[in-house]
Amino acid sequence: MASRRPRAKTPGAGSGKPTARGRSVKVKKATGKGARPVVAEPVVATSTVPVVDSEILAKLVDLGQRLGEDVLGQVMAIFRSKVPQQTSDLERAVATGDAAAAARLAHSIKGSAGNVGARALSDAAGAIEELSRGGEVERAKTRVDAVRRELDRALAALPA
Repeated sequence: MASRRPRAKTPGAGSGKPTARGRSVKVKKATGKGARPVVAEPVVATSTVPVVDSEILAKLVDLGQRLGEDVLGQVMAIFRSKVPQQTSDLERAVATGDAAAAARLAHSIKGSAGNVGARALSDAAGAIEELSRGGEVERAKTRVDAVRRELDRALAALPA
């Protein structure tokens, strides 16, 4: 018989996806009928997060060696061809208040950045995703510059 997971002691606790390493989210408690928790402020420790996680790059190289293909080169080519345009689209979505598009684009950037080890970019995009999903697209506007800055840093640090 499978053991049951213990129930969360606080309403809403444990009901979402775990956050990325090194990032936590403060949540304001919402009150009233049908109230949802509101994301208060994503906390991103960019000063301690490396621009590029060399372990992920090493894993891509290792995978390529086992497959006899240039996996790292292929992944980098896709990243470099797609993420700058997605970042421009994210800037537009946030500027126009399109929370759904902003959340979708930020999620894509977060995943792509994670795939190449660009942890600081992944965290910055994740902050916008969380704010946008919580309907806080106005607050996400303050984070767009961080995504652009981390993209530029990642492009400079990643192999061609």
